[in-house]
Amino acid sequence: MAIEVKALDEDEFEAAVPNECVCGTWTQHTGKELKTTYLYIRLGNRVPYKKVSGKYAETQFKKFLHCTVEAYDSLEDLDAGASTNKDYGIDVILWC
Repeated sequence: MAIEVKALDEDEFEAAVPNECVCGTWTQHTGKELKTTYLYIRLGNRVPYKKVSGKYAETQFKKFLHCTVEAYDSLEDLDAGASTNKDYGIDVILWC
């Protein structure tokens, strides 16, 4: 399973390297609305990522395999370490 995660900012994106941690947001459709979840991710191995189309010409991407992902309902929960879920082995496409 791969998820697309938006880095919290450009510095966070630039600092993203294997075996380090980054923070980002993951937005998903719940049927009636969009739900944004804050993620704390321990990155796995980086692999090449090819953009699917030229639609996002200015967007930068990095792909990491087998990451550990902790989910938080809010930025305050993330700061407090109050996670709602933790998953292992998730592939992450980080973008900025």
